[in-house]
Amino acid sequence: MLSIDEQLLLPSEIAAARNALSAKYPWYLHIKPLRKFQLIKATELQPRPQGCPTNPSIASAISKYVKNVDEMIFLRPIGTFDSTPRRGEKLFAMALPRNALPDVITVDWTFGGTWGL
Repeated sequence: MLSIDEQLLLPSEIAAARNALSAKYPWYLHIKPLRKFQLIKATELQPRPQGCPTNPSIASAISKYVKNVDEMIFLRPIGTFDSTPRRGEKLFAMALPRNALPDVITVDWTFGGTWGL
């Protein structure tokens, strides 16, 4: 029997998560330090390394859908809890409509202890 974490990584569940999110929320935010504005403006919003390796189960499940399993973009629906880290830098927000969402959407497992919640 699969754990809930493993179930969420089945192709059908990844598609269901994207469909459910896009049905409920029309807009999403991506927050970045202001110092990255010109880079994003020049290269568009791209998945970037997050400074930690991806959990092997997640990497295995999404490797056929993404170029690099250790690169990601963090988005949150507008109107949901803001968990953006505040590190003293000025930040800017980009709003993306639901039709700009990537095909692969998973839970943010980059924080220790989130696997198995």
